[in-house]
Amino acid sequence: MDDDTENIGLLAIDPKLGPFRDHFRYRMKRYVDQKKLIEKYEGSLEEFAQGYLKFGFNREEGGIVYREWAPGAQEAQVIGDFNGWNGSNHKMEKNQFGVWSINIPDSGGNPAIPHNSRVKFRFKHSDGIWVDRIPAWIKYATVDPTKFAAPYDGVHWDPPPSERC
Repeated sequence: MDDDTENIGLLAIDPKLGPFRDHFRYRMKRYVDQKKLIEKYEGSLEEFAQGYLKFGFNREEGGIVYREWAPGAQEAQVIGDFNGWNGSNHKMEKNQFGVWSINIPDSGGNPAIPHNSRVKFRFKHSDGIWVDRIPAWIKYATVDPTKFAAPYDGVHWDPPPSERC
């Protein structure tokens, strides 16, 4: 076994944990294996921790790229005010890690999704049921205070440069 999982310093500090040595080794092995995968595919733990720079809605050259992690989803779409809540023209693609993404190009010099537009992530469960959720990495969310148990809406936040602080 790896040195990373064999020498667990905590066991030397607290001998009463000795009976749980095998479980600690198991947990350390799981951690080390997961860390190696993260480093292989993300570069480092630090880069992995900066997911907010990659996921959600991000302005890139000529459009908006949206990414959401949903490994169990069978299909996924982006819906909102910008497309009349119809995702048929905004279907997302899934990569090998369960990350769904779409690149929505700007149109005629205008943002693909206007600032302050309500948006949701629509996905299909394995049982065939479609579910709408606010995006996990949304920067702004609202709720209608006049409705009891009203659902939250994600709001695309991308003010023009003239309105930024």
